Amino acid sequence: MARIDTLLFDLDGTLIDTVDLIVESYHHVWEKNFGYRQERSVITRTMGMLIDLSMHQLIETGVSENQIKLIEDQHVVVRRLLDQYREFNLAHHDKLIKPFPNVNETLQELRQRGYRIGVVTSKRLLGAERGLKAFDLDKLVDVVIAAEDTTEHKPHPAPLIKGMERLESSPETTAYIGDSTHDMIAGKRAGVFTVAALWGPFDPEELRATLPDLIISLPIELLEQFQFVAPPSTENSG
Repeated sequence: MARIDTLLFDLDGTLIDTVDLIVESYHHVWEKNFGYRQERSVITRTMGMLIDLSMHQLIETGVSENQIKLIEDQHVVVRRLLDQYREFNLAHHDKLIKPFPNVNETLQELRQRGYRIGVVTSKRLLGAERGLKAFDLDKLVDVVIAAEDTTEHKPHPAPLIKGMERLESSPETTAYIGDSTHDMIAGKRAGVFTVAALWGPFDPEELRATLPDLIISLPIELLEQFQFVAPPSTENSG
């Protein structure tokens, strides 16, 4: 088995706790346009997907449950909802996001061990960079692959492939750490080592059902339990 030297991370729900921000942004938009709040668990299941796709999926759920009646083309509606979502999300971003315990310390130690570290997110670059900078994580990653970087998005493997290209890595030497089923599916399709992060909002059983290569409950377990082998240093073989 090849030596893993590259770690790619999802952002929302994995490196940063943005769940309340995302849920409140959806609640604001759904109340304003449809007069009700979508269930939190229904919203969190879409995390990890491109937001446009999440919007379409949640609208279709509302239509099927007779809570939404569309009188316009769904794509027109989604464009309007996205503008409202992003306005609310940016206005409340810094107040509603939270750090996960020991993420900074974990990334610092992994960098000291010589790993290349990237972020692969379905978020647009502006929002991704703002979140990373809020907790000084921007200094700890080598590359950020955001929504603008690929035409296909998770669970498609294209964003992960782009991340490996930027870091000059390969599937055999790369691991992807994420909190959603979309992350795990994308990782498997990309052929990388998949790590399910149970501290995010996804149902642990749904994550386990994707058969990740490793399951961890806390970020620091990447140091304590994850069986990466640090990139080799120059050693005297004699």
